[in-house]
Amino acid sequence: MKDWLSAAAVLIVLTVATLIVPESDKSEDHSQDLDLLILPETSVPSSEEFDVDLISTARSSTVSIRGSNCPRFQFGSGFSLTNGLIITNAHVVAGIDSPLVKIVDPDGTTIETEARVIGFDAVTDLAALDIGVHEMRGFEIAQATNGENVALIGYDRDGEPDWRPGQISQHIRATGLDIYRNSGPGRDALVLSMDVDPGHSGSPLVNSLGQVVGVVFSSVKGGSSTAYAVQVNELNSFIDDLPSGAITVSSQCR
Repeated sequence: MKDWLSAAAVLIVLTVATLIVPESDKSEDHSQDLDLLILPETSVPSSEEFDVDLISTARSSTVSIRGSNCPRFQFGSGFSLTNGLIITNAHVVAGIDSPLVKIVDPDGTTIETEARVIGFDAVTDLAALDIGVHEMRGFEIAQATNGENVALIGYDRDGEPDWRPGQISQHIRATGLDIYRNSGPGRDALVLSMDVDPGHSGSPLVNSLGQVVGVVFSSVKGGSSTAYAVQVNELNSFIDDLPSGAITVSSQCR
């Protein structure tokens, strides 16, 4: 049985969970506030424990995302599902009219195309993009299990392919603020033992079967190997609630 925990049961005082960006950088800091800081009970696994062929295959379903409508340049990662949607974090595309999505084909060809934001949820920090007719291999979705090894497969701050080993520590209810720092009901999240850097927001967490089990949205400031991901039950609900007809939605800058 999964170990479901409440954030309120953890007696560690709030710091700030954030994707770390140097002070001299003018790009978006992607900070997320949680009521309590929850640290993982596991350690980061060695990269040698992972199937490099699986990671290479999964990479063909990931994208790099950037945009410059807002005062600060925004960037992150995303991934394709079997239904053709591109999923990322809401804070990656907040306020961006037409995010630029970079796709790397299996033969190494790079394509950059404008996307439309067709779903946006500031509370769960999820967004859905439409990139038109370009075909990509899509991930299937599966439930995460505490203690299982997972790989973050995405792009770094320079838009270059990157991946990180990790392990799922806990399932929690993360309460606190939404991406605009307004009070909200929170989201179901995963606590991860993982090193996460700028650019990784919106990356899929991939299990040993090549399935997505979470969407990375934050890490702990200060160099701790602690990160957080949105659980797939939130992702499934978000997809089910998308308006029909792929209508473009707008949002405000953060």
